[in-house]
Amino acid sequence: MRNKLQLYVLSLVLGAGMCFAGPPTTDSQAVDTIQSRLEKSKVNQHGEVHVAVNGGVATLTGWVDNVGVKMDAEKAARKTQGVTQVENDLQVRALNMDAAQIIRQAQHEMFMYYAYTMFDYVDFDFHDGTLTVSGAVTQPFKKVDMGRILQRVNGVAEVKNNIDVLPPPLIV
Repeated sequence: MRNKLQLYVLSLVLGAGMCFAGPPTTDSQAVDTIQSRLEKSKVNQHGEVHVAVNGGVATLTGWVDNVGVKMDAEKAARKTQGVTQVENDLQVRALNMDAAQIIRQAQHEMFMYYAYTMFDYVDFDFHDGTLTVSGAVTQPFKKVDMGRILQRVNGVAEVKNNIDVLPPPLIV
């Protein structure tokens, strides 16, 4: 009797799961969904992204203008039903920008950051697509925020965040 009850409950649970799972997604449906997500997240405004799906493996090729957009494209693919793995082969390109212009844009983004104060100091170096930021900030959240902001600078393929967090002031 007990085994029949367990079997009955198990069949109900599995049956309910099958009802809500929906039909399996084909590779072409996954491509359409990913392309739609890329449009909604405005990834296509920052480069040229090509999508292919084969056996549940999504491959992203082409180029974008910063590593933040590259990560957005990968996230859009990962969230798609039917995609089990993502190969992100997107390249980051700095269109018509040299290292000095990229550093100026990074400086501008930092000065526009709402939490940047006169007690914070950052310095930048850019070489081969890598933006290295060093200096010191007064709060740990600023280090994290600055890393995220700098990922959106055009031409940045990688951010090395070497910012130190200053100790809190001593109150005597």
